[in-house]
Amino acid sequence: MNIIENINNTTVSEMDWATEKNISYTQLSAWMECPHRWKQMYIDKIKQPPSIHLSFGTAMHETLQEYMELMYNKGQQHSDEFEAQTDFQKRFIELYKADADKLGENFATKEELIEFTNDGLNIIDFFLRHRQEHFQKHGWKLLGIEMPILIPPHEDYPNVKLMGKLD
Repeated sequence: MNIIENINNTTVSEMDWATEKNISYTQLSAWMECPHRWKQMYIDKIKQPPSIHLSFGTAMHETLQEYMELMYNKGQQHSDEFEAQTDFQKRFIELYKADADKLGENFATKEELIEFTNDGLNIIDFFLRHRQEHFQKHGWKLLGIEMPILIPPHEDYPNVKLMGKLD
C-alpha cells in the first residue's frame, strides 16, 4: 500500500469521553514549560491577553493554507491569480481589530502593526519566489490540510490523548 492509500484509509480513533481526557499541543507545551501557568490557563481560566504575534501567525497560516489548497487542488493558474499579499494583509488587520475590539483597546502600536505587516509581506514574497523548489516538485501531492491527530503523548498516561491537527 502506498502512502496516499495509507493516509486515505486511516481513521482517527474516537475519544471515550467517560475514561479519556484530551489535551492540545498548546496545553502540553504550557504544562512542560510551567505547570503553574498551565493551571492558570486551563483550570483557573485566566485569559492570556491577545497578542500581535498570534494575529500575525494566524493570518500567515490561513493565507499560505489557502494558497496551497488552490495550488494543489485547483491548479497553478488559480494559485497564480490568488493575491496572497492582499489576503494576508486583510486577514492580519481583521484578526488584530477583532482582538482589539474584544480587549477594548489597541495592544500594539502603529509602528508595530506596520513592521509586522511588512514582515508578513516579505515572507509571502519569499515563499512565492521559492515555491517551485519546495512545493511544486513533479509527482508531489497534497495529502491533507488540518488532518486530525489523536494519540497518547506519554505511555504512562494512556487515557490522556493529544488532540491536534497536522498540516
